[in-house]
Parts: sequence; structure tokens; C-alpha cells
Amino acid sequence: MALFAAAAFWGVRGAWGKALVLLTLGAGLALTTRGGPRGSSKQTVRAEPLGLKEARDLLGVSDTASRAEIREAYNRLMRMAHPDHGGTAGLAAQLNAARDRLLKGP
Repeated sequence: MALFAAAAFWGVRGAWGKALVLLTLGAGLALTTRGGPRGSSKQTVRAEPLGLKEARDLLGVSDTASRAEIREAYNRLMRMAHPDHGGTAGLAAQLNAARDRLLKGP
């Protein structure tokens, strides 16, 4: 924005050479910082469904864990792995998938 304002200033004062250079620089910077067409940088990653053993291992619960124990393990791990608390979105998604797999069944 500042380059466009400076170009307007020099254009009004009659310095067309400076105005043209600043307009060209401003347009070039505006185009290169946008990052290309919208939506092209996002990629969808499909995760394979978790098996029961993998889900139990991820949450750290036994084969005979109750629904309350599964929820407690999920909550404990999510407090550490949530992206708002320094964790990653990928790990939080895995924990969500493991909880859903164990609570909703096959």
C-alpha cells in the first residue's frame, strides 16, 4: 500500500518516471505475496481408519477399558496435544479418531 501511495504522490508532483517505477514495484510485490490461486496450497490428507488395537495403543487403555476410562484417557492426552496448547493438529486428529473408534465401536 505504501508504494501505491508514494506513486500517487510522485504522480501528482509530475515525476512520472518515479511514479511508474513505484507502481510497477507495488504491483509486483502484491502479486508475489498472494501465494497463487486460492485453495491451491491446501491438500487433503486421508487417514486410514484405525484398528481397535491401534486406537487402544494410542490412548493407552486396555482391552477391557470402560467408556469412562476411554474418555478420561482421551481428555488427559488432549489437554497436552491440542493445537491451542502447543500440540499439533495431526496428533489431535489421531486422538479424536481413536476415541471415536473405541466409543462408537466397529
